[in-house]
Amino acid sequence: MEESEGMRRTRLLRWRVAVHTALVVLGIIAALVISAFSLEFISLSPLFTSVVAGGVFVLWPDHGRHAGSSRHLRLRAEIRDRSE
Repeated sequence: MEESEGMRRTRLLRWRVAVHTALVVLGIIAALVISAFSLEFISLSPLFTSVVAGGVFVLWPDHGRHAGSSRHLRLRAEIRDRSE
């Protein structure tokens, strides 16, 4: 039996979520191990957390795609409404 396109996308999305979750868990475990052995090489400060948050915001692959597509859809709707 052949899989439909929707089923393939769902399976891909589940794997993607599982991989991202695993990476986050590994990051947390690494942070705990580093903290347990006092191997911190940078102190946590508001500046550090804002740099990390800014990096995630800019570099997150899905962020720009979704923001652009919703704006694109709004513009198309406005153009369509003006032409009617």
